[in-house]
Amino acid sequence: MNSPFPGFDPYLEQPAFWGMFHTRFGQMLCDLINEQLPTPYLAVTLPEWEEYTVVGVEIRYPETGQPLTHIEILSPAKKEPSNEACEGYLNKRLAYLESRMNLIEIDFLRVGQKLPTMQPLTPSHYTIFLHRAKRRPIAEIWLLSVRDALPIIPVPLLDQDPDIRLDLGEAFQKTYEVARFERLIHYEKEPPGYFSAEDLAWIRERAGG
Repeated sequence: MNSPFPGFDPYLEQPAFWGMFHTRFGQMLCDLINEQLPTPYLAVTLPEWEEYTVVGVEIRYPETGQPLTHIEILSPAKKEPSNEACEGYLNKRLAYLESRMNLIEIDFLRVGQKLPTMQPLTPSHYTIFLHRAKRRPIAEIWLLSVRDALPIIPVPLLDQDPDIRLDLGEAFQKTYEVARFERLIHYEKEPPGYFSAEDLAWIRERAGG
């Protein structure tokens, strides 16, 4: 059974569900990427051992061991300024941006501080960044509301190879289905966090409330 929402399901921001979603979504991204990668590329999940969750996916070139593209799925701890994990991620992010790696950041959390940018962004519920190594400091950015479908985004490889396409909507729905979140989420309750009156009414309608 699919989520009742066309994009990200706001009910999954609840702490009771986020950890499970975070890990399973990262594994799903890795599987979908590996289905498309040409030889000899390989995608691997990167676990956060202290949290026992998958925090991201890395695409490597096994013949040289060279990491090419890192996909980070942000967690609540990495968006909380008072948390050591936040400072740690910002330092790691800076190292990525100063390297020759491509970086994709997926932020499906409305809580916490937004990632720093050179110019202010239009307010949004969710944000996706693609930092191509060869185009920095320019980034490709997707600003999404709770009503938006999740996009298909390009995933860069080496310069001589074309991007692959990663369907985040497909990855989300498959994650939702295999984890059977429809059996766990109480859609008759209010979603977590603050929404405008218009968005909240739309969420209630989609949730069947």
